[in-house]
Amino acid sequence: QKFYEVQKYVILTSHVTNATFFVMNDALFSSLSAADQEILTKAFAAASQLIVDILDSGDNDLKKKFTDAGVEVITPDIEAFRKATASMPKDFSYWWADEFGADFHTKIQNLK
Repeated sequence: QKFYEVQKYVILTSHVTNATFFVMNDALFSSLSAADQEILTKAFAAASQLIVDILDSGDNDLKKKFTDAGVEVITPDIEAFRKATASMPKDFSYWWADEFGADFHTKIQNLK
């Protein structure tokens, strides 16, 4: 955790997201009353938000630690990056087409 000893810059690429989800057997969930399903759904949503808040707080603490150590923290222009790399999925689809299908990237993007 001593990046600042060897690095002058940190770029916040956001290439790793904080995915929060809960998994429950569908038959069990369906067997619950509507009221219990709602309670669980709300509890899962609240827990997910708490996890995101904790992770964001940790990220902010790290940013401050880096800045305090003299590291420049850079937030890139994500839209400009997306625009500059828009052709990449088409240009490199041959890497995954045989195994996952040529429309693999589109399917992933549609999950948003």
